[in-house]
Amino acid sequence: LLLLSLAFVCFLMLKGKRFSVWMGSLMLMQCLFMLTIRQHERYQIVVLILCLMAFLKERDYRLFGLFCGVCVISFFNQALVFAKAFHPADPWVASFNQIQFVFSFFNVLLFFFTVYLCWEYAFGKPSWLKKTIAAHQQNGKA
Repeated sequence: LLLLSLAFVCFLMLKGKRFSVWMGSLMLMQCLFMLTIRQHERYQIVVLILCLMAFLKERDYRLFGLFCGVCVISFFNQALVFAKAFHPADPWVASFNQIQFVFSFFNVLLFFFTVYLCWEYAFGKPSWLKKTIAAHQQNGKA
């Protein structure tokens, strides 16, 4: 999966219409965090920094939304792990796996959102989306 991730980022960089070191690095680090085994939440902190830098360079508020989402997920993952380690007798600890599953699900959604944003940055909006936006704008003017 690591090689596929690297190949995907190289494809975006070499074949895309636009290139940004921040967007490519963001995509690579998200792939490394999400697609490799035995990763710890602290490794996603690099994704936070890259996402914030990509937002500051591109001024795309969806990147800021991604930054906020990853920030919240990382904070709660860390808080849950520390709370479980220091308070193992708390009643919620029995539901730890279910809580982690929910946060992991949202992390996967954020990963796919990152893939979409990086793809759109490199190649532009998909043609079906352009047609839909144009149709909505035309209906709004009528």
